[in-house]
Amino acid sequence: MCWRTLVGLKTDAERFAGAAATLTCEGMMRDGKALQLATTHELGQNFARAFDITYTDADGSSQLCWTTS
Repeated sequence: MCWRTLVGLKTDAERFAGAAATLTCEGMMRDGKALQLATTHELGQNFARAFDITYTDADGSSQLCWTTS
């Protein structure tokens, strides 16, 4: 059972490789251990650029996707 829930950004060292930001929700257990409840990685356009992930906008122009994981 969690006694405290923390929400925030991971540090640069903890961030998913290639991500612009990694956000997390962690439950701190009574024994001092952390329980990872949720994590999301804001990938920006880094992976879209690397893998040529595009979409066609309303004007018919090709745009790079903004992605998350």
